[in-house]
Amino acid sequence: MKTRMTERSFLYIGSKLYKSKLVKSWRGQAAVLCYHQVLPDLSCLPQSSPFLGHAVSTDRFEEQIRFLSENYDVVSLDDLGEKASVKGHEFVVAVTFDDGYKDNLMYALPILEKYNVPATIFVTTMYPEGDTWVWWMELWETLEKRTSFRAASFKDQKEWRFGNNDDRARCYSFLRSELLKLDHSNRVKFMEEITGVKPRPQYPNNTLTWDEIKSLDRHRLINIGAHTDTHANLSVLSHDAAKEEILLSKEKLEQELKCSIKHFAYPFGGRKEAGQREREIVRNVGFETGWTSIPGGVRYESRWELPRFVMAQKHTTRYLELRLSGWELLCRAYLSTIGLAR
Repeated sequence: MKTRMTERSFLYIGSKLYKSKLVKSWRGQAAVLCYHQVLPDLSCLPQSSPFLGHAVSTDRFEEQIRFLSENYDVVSLDDLGEKASVKGHEFVVAVTFDDGYKDNLMYALPILEKYNVPATIFVTTMYPEGDTWVWWMELWETLEKRTSFRAASFKDQKEWRFGNNDDRARCYSFLRSELLKLDHSNRVKFMEEITGVKPRPQYPNNTLTWDEIKSLDRHRLINIGAHTDTHANLSVLSHDAAKEEILLSKEKLEQELKCSIKHFAYPFGGRKEAGQREREIVRNVGFETGWTSIPGGVRYESRWELPRFVMAQKHTTRYLELRLSGWELLCRAYLSTIGLAR
């Protein structure tokens, strides 16, 4: 209830102020949107599942893309770098996708084609290599099958009882935070422990193959970027392991696509996951840009710590217009000064 009231206030007050010079001064030279999955019907996702926050229906996606095409100069990441670095250049917008989901090809691309909107897809390279285990999908499926959960490895022996999916979502949130502390091999061991099953489930119907990635790369509207090899939380890895994750994804993509991979997106993408060490590695291995999931307008002071707005089903065109105006960033700055920003 509190969240809905906050969003209504955000929309109501913003609609009165978003065209002001003060608000526009916060939006930067450009904005980049970050999508994950685009699906025909979100009812296929369980109520309260964690994937609802990153999934957008095809109807909502088309609504957003149509709005962008009619109201903004929507450019590729290559063109955005050139335009956003020129002082006084018109505000531009770019579209990106993280992870490398098959629905980007099946459902998002036809809409991008319809409105002639370019996009970059950041690919996790272990998926087209044949390992299509998506740990967050397995974790949720594991909890869905249970009415309670206890992990013996936790010191407090905490136990969750599930009356509904809201209870599962709270448990999922806790376990996700624990899994984010682990490297890939230890995540595998963790899931082996809590499921009692050694082979990890595969999700080939969810992720792009090399043939599909090559087809997308040849498309006039699509550019491919790197997203590590195993969708790693780089901040928990040693320097050498983090560098290997970043460089390996670049090398695999360049070998398969026979072209230079210029852009990188940090998995999970917050300030903890995209710190100074990670930014320096991304720069040193030869990427031209590094993209976070920290909300903000692009100002191009640091090309390896660039912000993006993560998109969700709730983002109507009105909401999107306020995000791109600078209103959201002004609100975040104000909330930060009073200790309420997230």
